[in-house]
Amino acid sequence: MKRCVWAAVLALGVAGCGGSHVAATIPAAVVGANRCPDWVNDPSDGVTWEANENDDEIQTFIGEVPDSAYVAFKGAGPIDAPIGKVANVLIDTPRHHEWVPHFGGMRIVRHISETEKVIYRHVTTPFIISDRDFVVKARMSKDAGSGHLLLDFSSVRDPDAPEREGKVRGVLHSSGYRMWPIDGGARTMVIFTIHVDPMGDVPAWIVNLFQAGYARTNLQNIRQQAVKHDVAEHPRVKEEFRDYQPSCGN
Repeated sequence: MKRCVWAAVLALGVAGCGGSHVAATIPAAVVGANRCPDWVNDPSDGVTWEANENDDEIQTFIGEVPDSAYVAFKGAGPIDAPIGKVANVLIDTPRHHEWVPHFGGMRIVRHISETEKVIYRHVTTPFIISDRDFVVKARMSKDAGSGHLLLDFSSVRDPDAPEREGKVRGVLHSSGYRMWPIDGGARTMVIFTIHVDPMGDVPAWIVNLFQAGYARTNLQNIRQQAVKHDVAEHPRVKEEFRDYQPSCGN
């Protein structure tokens, strides 16, 4: 079994938001208004986070989730590219095969709004294990308190994406990116979280073991993709954050 195979669903959220369909003004989500939290260690998500590794400017955490046998994972670190490029890496679905591990394909199931979609994602696995697939609602918003860009994903049921023979339907309990410009907009701080249940009969301890490095791998892959010369800035995200002013030192 390969490390990180279950968490390969990670990037599926933003991808579903489709570059040409992101609203000119990203809707605000009132998250953290009137407070100045430590975003990396913020306990408001209800997860008890424990530091795992801190290397190459990437800090990772493992989180115990109440009433779940599967642990959550978090990674935080800077990307050497402006937020428009980082967002475009996640939104540019046709290029996901360049950096998303175990990418087996995806399609948009339905458009809910300019910033919300339901997407289907296929995740390949080693030959001795059935492939997984996920049906996920993806949402892009802007935190009204901090001004950060938020990308949130979670599993949903949809009649146009029924379970398929030969694949196990996994459950993405929650996943997301929080990002904001740093260093005058030259770089982007990104915090990534994921809590996924691959379903099937693989023991939870094995799943947890092989997911452990995925948060780091995901951020490293985004770093490599975002600095490519042919990755453009997402025009609407670029415009939205043109005059970004950090709050609380973030």
